[in-house]
Amino acid sequence: MEPFRGMQLVSYHRSWNYLLRRHGLQVFDYIEPKETLPPSAAYMASLVDRMKRSSVKIILAETYQNRPIIDEIARQTGAKALILPSPISEDLGIRTPFRLLREALSGDHPGSAGKPGRH
Repeated sequence: MEPFRGMQLVSYHRSWNYLLRRHGLQVFDYIEPKETLPPSAAYMASLVDRMKRSSVKIILAETYQNRPIIDEIARQTGAKALILPSPISEDLGIRTPFRLLREALSGDHPGSAGKPGRH
């Protein structure tokens, strides 16, 4: 995870905070302004503008979260959406949450959209 230390990303929800903090990744902001509250059009426009100005290129979300909103923010900002499963299961080929995050950021997990690089 060292190559990604300090990387900023947008997270849909606060569910990955402990893992991100442990590995030195920084949450720039959240798509949900408050837990379970969908973003308004004005909030999304502000988030998109701030992401562009700060060159935030990663959006982290889970499979059950609002994909059209995630895709629209990714389209407008050029960010890569990393859609990760919330259950960690060896049946899915996922041994630990650390490995899942490392593989997604490296572009080696099916939920990743190619190698995001460091921005």
